[in-house]
Amino acid sequence: MASPRIREVEGNPIRITVSIGVTTYLGHDPTITIHDLLHQCDTAMYQAKTDGRDRIVSVGKQLALSH
Repeated sequence: MASPRIREVEGNPIRITVSIGVTTYLGHDPTITIHDLLHQCDTAMYQAKTDGRDRIVSVGKQLALSH
């Protein structure tokens, strides 16, 4: 993994990280709502943060909808 980029704001160094959650909807299940998809993305994003940040995580329907 690439080293983190350090930026400065008003002369103070800050570290910028990115954690992204991704889901896929193929349009075959009419019971899936936009709320479900956003919940999946949110779950995946927090998993990325837990796994060490600066990551992209994709989560399956069975994990996200088990709330």
